Amino acid sequence: MANIMRKAAFASILVAMAFMPARASSQETHSEPMYKGKSLSYWVESIRNRDEEAGLAFDAIHALGPEAWPAVPELSRIVSEPFAPVRIGLDKAHVIEDKLFNVQLRTDAIDALAAIGPAASSSAVPLIRWALTERAIPGNLARTEDREVFIEMVAVDVLQRMRVAGVVASFGRDVFPVVAALLGSPDDEERKLAVAILSEKVLPVAVVLLKSRDCEDRELGIEILHDMWPVMRDDYLAELSIELTCSVE
Repeated sequence: MANIMRKAAFASILVAMAFMPARASSQETHSEPMYKGKSLSYWVESIRNRDEEAGLAFDAIHALGPEAWPAVPELSRIVSEPFAPVRIGLDKAHVIEDKLFNVQLRTDAIDALAAIGPAASSSAVPLIRWALTERAIPGNLARTEDREVFIEMVAVDVLQRMRVAGVVASFGRDVFPVVAALLGSPDDEERKLAVAILSEKVLPVAVVLLKSRDCEDRELGIEILHDMWPVMRDDYLAELSIELTCSVE
């Protein structure tokens, strides 16, 4: 019986991912880094307080790069904050504006984590949760203005998912178990995000699963190929689906 983690498939995925190249990790420094004459802790406090220097504080993290690793907990906290989706047709303009400002704050935090690099790999789980968060509820789209708001929110949603996928991918081997869990999930949205994170690196994983003697592994491999549909030939996918799908006894 399959469970959420699909244990056999999870093990196969980790085996395949183990052969992917490692990324260099940054070394922790003992002296606190400085930017424009002020310490990193000063800039992190500015971000925490959302004060008038918060924008410059994000610039500081970008400039310091991997040296800014102590900022990761605060940046992860921003990404992890609860988010109320935009209710199309119900939320007033000022409410939508506030929610979009919140999205932008998370975007700034995500970009800062990207600047830190693999040293920020502990943020992978909150990043993935944010990517999978519902950001808009369509409601009634009869009015033109509501349809246009929804279109904008769809674009925002896709951009956030793409941004997270790129950042998590840059973290390297440290996030393999998290991404493997997504690939082994029966949830289509989680699996699609994992494919987006791994990009072409998902192919060795799919090959291992498709060659497995375990039929559930093979079916998961087929599901992964389905998630790669823009670059997957339909006829090949159809043939594999016929040949490798578990037979019903």
